[in-house]
Amino acid sequence: MAWIASVIAIVVFCAAPAQAQNYPAKPIHILVPYAPGGISDIASRILGAKLTEAWGQQVLVENRPGGNGFIAMAAAAKAAPDGYTMVMATGGDVAINPAMFKEMPYDVERDLAPIAMVSDAPLVLAAHGGAPYNTVADVIAAAKAQPGRISVATQRQRQHQPDRARMDGVEYRHPVPARPLQGLFCCLGPVFS
Repeated sequence: MAWIASVIAIVVFCAAPAQAQNYPAKPIHILVPYAPGGISDIASRILGAKLTEAWGQQVLVENRPGGNGFIAMAAAAKAAPDGYTMVMATGGDVAINPAMFKEMPYDVERDLAPIAMVSDAPLVLAAHGGAPYNTVADVIAAAKAQPGRISVATQRQRQHQPDRARMDGVEYRHPVPARPLQGLFCCLGPVFS
C-alpha cells in the first residue's frame, strides 16, 4: 500500500469535445485538499505557473484543507464538468479514503477522471538530531521498551493510520487532537524540539 500513499495525481472533469477548441477561455482553478506549504500545494503552484505560461490563461491554486480531503474533493466533484476545476489529489484521497469511509461526499470512479501523475513524494520518518535512532527498527525497539514515551506527528490524523492502529506491535496514538487548517508544519515544532 506504500505506493498508493506516494502517488499524487491530478484529476479533472473532462471538457466536452466542442469546448476543447477554445479551452481554456477563462481562469482554471486547482483545488488543494491541504494547507499551504505541503507537497500538494507546492506541486500545484509549480504546475499552475507552467500551465498559465503555456496556455496564456491564469491558473489559480485554492487551498481547501480539512475533512480528510473531503472539502476540496467534494467541491471538485460538484463542479461543472467543463475542465475549469481540477483537484490535486493524493493516494489518500482517491484510494485510502474510499477504503476507510463507507460514506463520502464524492465517488472517485463516477465523479473524477485521472489526468497525470504529477509527483512521487516520499514519506519521511524523522527525529530530533539528538535522538538515539538510526533506523525504523531502533524507533520500534525504543517504543516497545518505553510504552507511551514515543510521540509521532502527522499531517493528517486518520489518513494513513486508523485510530490506535498497531505497527509491529507498537501502539500508535496521535500526540495532539486534530487541528483543522494547520497542515503539516503545525506538528514539526513538538517533534523536533
